[in-house]
Amino acid sequence: MNVLINSIRNILIPYLEQDSKYEIKMLNDSFCESFANAIIRFENDPKQVNEILQSLELANIGIIKSNISEIHKEFLNELAEYYVLGYSNVLTDYLLISANITFEYYVNNFRNIENSIKKTERNRLKLQLPHLHDRLVFELSDNEISNAFKKKGREDLKTKFKKWDNELVSKKTTGKTFYLNWLNYAIAACLIIICSLILKFRGNEEKIIYTEVKSESKI
Repeated sequence: MNVLINSIRNILIPYLEQDSKYEIKMLNDSFCESFANAIIRFENDPKQVNEILQSLELANIGIIKSNISEIHKEFLNELAEYYVLGYSNVLTDYLLISANITFEYYVNNFRNIENSIKKTERNRLKLQLPHLHDRLVFELSDNEISNAFKKKGREDLKTKFKKWDNELVSKKTTGKTFYLNWLNYAIAACLIIICSLILKFRGNEEKIIYTEVKSESKI
């Protein structure tokens, strides 16, 4: 019953909060239960609902009275869904015993929706059944796993190469300057090495001549 009390409370709040004298404490459990029992009898006894609403002493009772029919239908729709889901209470029992046409209409709607969903699910399962076994026993062979890794590796390499190509193009101008500087340093280094070799060669040559002269003087 608590679920239905909360349901009637949620239905009433949007209408009552338009009134300047409305306070949330008005919709206590006792009021909501009384209103729920009265609204399901609205089609046969609208006076009972009006008397309960008068007890709230609202500033403009006309706002909610003009929407009683909508409130009645909305609550019976909630009760019908509650009933189709497998629940029942004194409210649904009364509506069934009194053969309430509105309630029966909503119950049939929910049952049609439920049956439609079940039918759709059954058809979906029938289509999937031939493939369920394959999905359960499906395994990748070692070769398939190896090939998958190789393919992934090739794709990663292609991506990296493409990235490097883009970096080389974007740094082309900078690269030229760096190349010229490097070339200058290389030439200078070569000249230093050549000069060192020449000097070393001349030094050795002078030593050989000096040794020969010294040997001749001894003779």
